[in-house]
Amino acid sequence: MFGRGGFRGGPGGGPQHGRPAPRGDTRAKLSVPLEAVYRGDSVRIGINGKSLDVKVPKGIKPGQAIRLRGQGNSGGDLLLEMEYAAHPQFEVDGRNLIHIVSVMPWQAALGDTVTVPTLGGPVELKIPSGSEAGRKLRLRGRGLPGTQPGDQIVELEVLAPIARNERQKAAYEDLKAAFAGDA
Repeated sequence: MFGRGGFRGGPGGGPQHGRPAPRGDTRAKLSVPLEAVYRGDSVRIGINGKSLDVKVPKGIKPGQAIRLRGQGNSGGDLLLEMEYAAHPQFEVDGRNLIHIVSVMPWQAALGDTVTVPTLGGPVELKIPSGSEAGRKLRLRGRGLPGTQPGDQIVELEVLAPIARNERQKAAYEDLKAAFAGDA
């Protein structure tokens, strides 16, 4: 039987007068800062003309979704698929964080202690003597949280400072002579 407007009433046959349109879930991506993932913070988003505070579960992985009931279009749920926002200091590798720290040649050769940023705050890291560029040092448990927390991998980048005066040029000449034949 056809009602007004040529639509057939009933399940699967289209809209019926007096009933709301079927609701559907709305999907969106949410780019979250690593700090929010580390601490389990809330982030504010704007959706459908309103602001919502979304609690980011501590250690949530990219691709996992948060369901906000009734916040989607037509009264449906809003599914927010998580992705990590780019970070100026860290690269993500699973639950591990990778950070590159720049050291001077004498720090790498003789050893030193340097301050390294982590998501939980700065820590002191001992650079072993005899370190080379590319050496990786591990800060256990300083990565992203989870059943098994990740680590922070600190990769050493050895800088070559520019000789800006005669004394510094002479120091490079002394190094050259001291290491001649070792290369």
